[in-house]
Amino acid sequence: MITNNISPMFAEEVFKVNFYCSDAEALEFNSLLMNIDINGNYSRIKEFIDRVFKS
Repeated sequence: MITNNISPMFAEEVFKVNFYCSDAEALEFNSLLMNIDINGNYSRIKEFIDRVFKS
């Protein structure tokens, strides 16, 4: 989900996930995006990015 106020770096991560990841990983990532808590806690998304692209 990309909105008008998304940061360029975050948009790049969204693109990389949708382009390079398997369907299961993309679904997991999109689920994380849909479930960001009200406080804007992005730590689970960061953990996902680190796990998928740093391994």
